Amino acid sequence: MTRISTNQFFDTNLYGMQLAGTRMLRAQSELITQKKLQNAADNPSGAVQVLRANQTIGEYDQFLRTITTVRSRLEVTDTVMGNFGNAVVRAKELAVQMGNGSLSDAAREGIAKEAEAVLLSMQAQANSVDSDGARMFAGFKTDTAPVSATVVTRNGVSSRDWSYDGDSEIRFTSITEARNDFATNITGDRIFFSRDNSGMIDDSIFAAMQKLVDVGNGGRDPGESLADAVGNILGRLDQFSQQAFTARADIGARLVEIDATENATENSKLSLLKLKSEIEDVDISEAITRFTQQQTILEAARGSYARIQDLSLFKFL
Repeated sequence: MTRISTNQFFDTNLYGMQLAGTRMLRAQSELITQKKLQNAADNPSGAVQVLRANQTIGEYDQFLRTITTVRSRLEVTDTVMGNFGNAVVRAKELAVQMGNGSLSDAAREGIAKEAEAVLLSMQAQANSVDSDGARMFAGFKTDTAPVSATVVTRNGVSSRDWSYDGDSEIRFTSITEARNDFATNITGDRIFFSRDNSGMIDDSIFAAMQKLVDVGNGGRDPGESLADAVGNILGRLDQFSQQAFTARADIGARLVEIDATENATENSKLSLLKLKSEIEDVDISEAITRFTQQQTILEAARGSYARIQDLSLFKFL
């Protein structure tokens, strides 16, 4: 026969109450925090997975912030290039008008005034800044206006010489761990200028437009006919129009890539968030059921303990 002392009755029931209370508090904590992974001891391998997931999610968030910044810059660049393209179209129209041999000198001067306004607007667009105040088309010389002019006298009229003051450097950034060479800018010398076989700048759309202005003001080269002058201008405008179109297509391709990269990064982040949730998030309905059960067990243990307090052999002596 097994003998149970009064102390054993008390100790057993006290342990039962403590265990039920601990389990109820655990269920209550899960309900409050909505996390079943309260500490690493609950699920060591799961805790490691959550730690790694958090690190990777942090990296994804950084990439997504970079993507947002880069997209904004590229969209501004695309807008500027669109406006520049419209200016080139207008410049061609003015050149065709200038070539009309029946126009008076006064009419050509009127065309020249509009052509100069278009030219200055092209310069302003080429010297545009992004949202951070950096020159968009100057390469690494982000504090330098890339296109400048010097006033000169040419063929008896006031004219300008045009120069490129930026550099040819491309700025790169990381938009994923593997894609750390994403170009974020395009340099003005690729769009607005051309180079000879030695690599030296030999022409620009600004010089072509300046010639249009000069011709309208009566400043043609010696021995050059009006038709030849306008033909020369139109040929150069066509060349630079193609360069601007190619540059804008490049920007468009980068925007397509950045959108695809953002979608892929967001999907990867969502997959990790789902994995984290499966490991550490509590099932609310299950937690409520467990809390209710432990609460019932604790109440029963307390009732049992109260009754045991009245059980003593001394009462029967």
